[in-house]
Amino acid sequence: MYAQCPGPAGDCDGDGIADAIDLDDNNNGILDEAECPITYIDFSSISSGLSPGDPPQVFSKFLDGNNLTTSITIEAPLQLVGTDGLVSISSLNAGSLLRFEDDTPAAKDHSFTSTITLARPVKIRFGADSTIGASNITHADQFQFIVPNPPVDFQWIVLSSQYANVQVTGNTLTVSGTSTSGPNFAEFDVNTNIAVDQIRVIYLNLRDESLNSGQFVFSMCKDSDFDSFIDGEDYDSDNDGCSDANEAYGSPVADGGDSGIYGRDTPTFSGGEVDANGLVIAAGVTGNSYSTSPMTSSASSSLFDFSTATTVGVDTTALSDKTIFEGTGTTFTISAANATSTTNFNIDGTPDYTAGFDVSAGFLYQWQEDGVNLSNTGVYSGATAQVLTISDVTGLDGKVYNLMISHADYICFARQSSATLRVVGPCDPQPSDPTLSAQWLASDCDRDGIANSTDNCTSTFNPFQLDTDTDGIGDV
Repeated sequence: MYAQCPGPAGDCDGDGIADAIDLDDNNNGILDEAECPITYIDFSSISSGLSPGDPPQVFSKFLDGNNLTTSITIEAPLQLVGTDGLVSISSLNAGSLLRFEDDTPAAKDHSFTSTITLARPVKIRFGADSTIGASNITHADQFQFIVPNPPVDFQWIVLSSQYANVQVTGNTLTVSGTSTSGPNFAEFDVNTNIAVDQIRVIYLNLRDESLNSGQFVFSMCKDSDFDSFIDGEDYDSDNDGCSDANEAYGSPVADGGDSGIYGRDTPTFSGGEVDANGLVIAAGVTGNSYSTSPMTSSASSSLFDFSTATTVGVDTTALSDKTIFEGTGTTFTISAANATSTTNFNIDGTPDYTAGFDVSAGFLYQWQEDGVNLSNTGVYSGATAQVLTISDVTGLDGKVYNLMISHADYICFARQSSATLRVVGPCDPQPSDPTLSAQWLASDCDRDGIANSTDNCTSTFNPFQLDTDTDGIGDV
């Protein structure tokens, strides 16, 4: 288990660049936008609306069907000013937009409130624009988002805004529109700098209009392995025992073998190891991004290795010493190599490989002869495959064949196993092994045209098989 967030609140990696502007919050060499892509929460279960007096609604899924990092409970709206009861909270746009609405008559100063509670603290990001869904917020609408009893150092971070009045006062974020109508509805993108467990929403009618409303999307960073650390602050997001840095860069030493941060120790801005965007310079930086894209699964380019757990199993029993007759060929191989990847996890955070998929094709093999890498030349083929074929073993007696095994999706795995080749020739003593003995008997040690099986002097050229004293041993 790697330590998570060694820095203070609001600066997870302790590099001196606040998380709000840090493009790599945990300095593992992976951009936050890769580890924490904007993934909308699914509010579709209240598409028909949540009205005063209704029971609270619990939400537990992202729109892509994956489980939320933590569940969210939304209380039914409660009117603060006004008594018509015609207020509601619903969802639009297939569940991505959470809509707050004061229906006719939407009288000035009428207001209602609701509370959004998270089962455990997590950073929240929300907003609206013409691309993800118009907010419908005009100069007649005002929203206040309040974090009760905020954590120490809590801040609202306004990433962008347009056609909107956005104000931050302590733990309160206030948003209203500047236009009288669409298409220039208020646009904004806001997040919390640290994890929170509750947000109170107050909606206020600023003007008398037939219908006042506002809507926006909510997002949170995934916690792939459900270990209580969001992926952007987790040094092993898939909990497979290999750090995200190593898996992203395809190197077992990318993290320096220590904390899971890219390289060794803790890089800082003041020390010159991190740039103003919070990127680790040693990882290679181009502009406001890393020069290297994270490695993806051998099974699918849409899956990052750092968030896809992989397990491997290799049986090298079959790779054992061999004795082969000169002039013939042989093969060396292992018994089995299997690998499984998964993006599913058990309640305890461990990868659920029973719900995984086969990635055995991701194994990488390299055969060596006496420690030197082989290639597919001469008598060798399959130098980078599971099976090494040698077409003719002549002259290879005593050679050691070593198979180095790794896996593209689990870079922390490395194994090697070796076997020694013994070569028996026609002039060696007759072997006891039946197969080798038959080959020996059929061979011709002295090249006199007489097979060892009938040659009366196997080691000396004696084509006429002279045996004057008829003792079965040639005269030579």
